[in-house]
Amino acid sequence: MSTETADQQRSAVGRVLMVLALVLVFCLGVALAFTNTEHVTVDLLVAEFSGPLIFWMVIELLIVVVIMLAVSALRVARLKRQIKRQSRQIKDQEAELKNLRNLPIHDV
Repeated sequence: MSTETADQQRSAVGRVLMVLALVLVFCLGVALAFTNTEHVTVDLLVAEFSGPLIFWMVIELLIVVVIMLAVSALRVARLKRQIKRQSRQIKDQEAELKNLRNLPIHDV
């Protein structure tokens, strides 16, 4: 069996496992929604809202996802800047090394 075929099989198994995990999470979410239908009141100090518990849980999840995406985006941007800075440093050091190699050697 070639490595390409083995990689394709691993990729297919990974996709199947991912789909199964997503279906499981979806089913758990639906079960959670059906078991949390009672109305609750959310007091935000300046306003009060009422709605089903699952609605507030989904809103909370969405807020957390947005915050995590923002934090991740900031981290990725910082890492990209760091990569650019280090690439410039490498380029400068390679140029300096090339210049040093071209200098004649003087005996002391």
